[in-house]
Amino acid sequence: MQDIIIVGAGPAGTSTATFLAKKGYNILLLEKEKFPRDKVCGDAIGPTSLRRLKEIGICNIEKENFKSCSSVCFFSPSNTKVKAKLPLVEGLDDFGLIIQRKKIDYILADHAIKFGVKLIEQFEVKQPLIENNKVIGVKGIYKGKQEIIKSKIVVAADGTHSTIARKLAEKGRKHKSKYSAIAVRTYFENVEELGNYLEIYYEKSILPAYGWIFPISNTSANVGVAIHYRHYKKQNKTITQLFYDFINNNKYAKRKLKNAKMIHSLKGWPVSYDSHPSKKYHSGVIFVGDAASLVDPLSGEGISNALLSGKLAAKAIDLALRTNDYSELKNYQKEWDKLMKPSLNASVLLQHLMSYPFIVDRVIKKANQDEKLAQTLSGCITGIFPKTKMLSSDIIRRIIF
Repeated sequence: MQDIIIVGAGPAGTSTATFLAKKGYNILLLEKEKFPRDKVCGDAIGPTSLRRLKEIGICNIEKENFKSCSSVCFFSPSNTKVKAKLPLVEGLDDFGLIIQRKKIDYILADHAIKFGVKLIEQFEVKQPLIENNKVIGVKGIYKGKQEIIKSKIVVAADGTHSTIARKLAEKGRKHKSKYSAIAVRTYFENVEELGNYLEIYYEKSILPAYGWIFPISNTSANVGVAIHYRHYKKQNKTITQLFYDFINNNKYAKRKLKNAKMIHSLKGWPVSYDSHPSKKYHSGVIFVGDAASLVDPLSGEGISNALLSGKLAAKAIDLALRTNDYSELKNYQKEWDKLMKPSLNASVLLQHLMSYPFIVDRVIKKANQDEKLAQTLSGCITGIFPKTKMLSSDIIRRIIF
């Protein structure tokens, strides 16, 4: 029997695996795909994510050949533009990196293996193994054969459409349109006017989400758009049409991409930030990362929260196994709510406010005249600051007056 089975080898799964392996546990990491595998994402790794990587033991990643960004350039619905440097905060780098998911996920998995984690690729988990209302392992398909593997605890790190969560739910796992989004992205080469900064475009048609151009080199970029389902349902256009509207009609994006060539197909993915399971643990199982709906509602960023969830899950699992008291898994949710719930709740409120183009225009216009407001905006969107900072009396005063 394994000590812990982790389903899914993305940032949340590999983070959990590494922290637990360092404590001497026997870890089995099951991955549906084969590395290196692509994962649709914006590819931005902010300063908080870099700190989380260092906590795992992945240091000096900035020395690799990855594009560094130290600023964010915001574009309002009325085409006001403001460029803001990332704020300098003690304990954090003043830059982020653009790393394609097929690369960062491989780095994380390889790092976990070095600490003794056993990785099995192309293992498709079909359902949890349940006995006396407790998850005691998984059932899946490996090399065409059904496999049953038992463990003391299972970690569900299997993404937005978590098989574990879906099978445990009485009526299946359904997205609440109120709390979900859809996004598409591709890559372009020969992009003009790229710099060491992220570009975020608040297009009226897709608010409170945005379009983006994130440089992965001096001439190539990750380009995409996202839109929340509750707004998407009101559209008479597909997400693909909204993407082409953005790159063909936004005056700044159009200029940058006029001679560019799309080098990958357009790919889409769902984003879930407050749907099932609201309870992030069950008897014998913990949900981490996207499987726990931990994507930030305002920015759509999930890697930092995924890495943190792995750390917190590992702490709770260690306590449960050391005391042989599985009720200690509840400490995972308690720690998460204490650390992150205020910021995530603020994100939801800010997201609603930013559904109104005049508010977004006002914020970016005032930020163009106020360096502190501009840095607060860049710090909040990149996860350096908690989202509650955007709702402070000082920041509200700067926006209004």
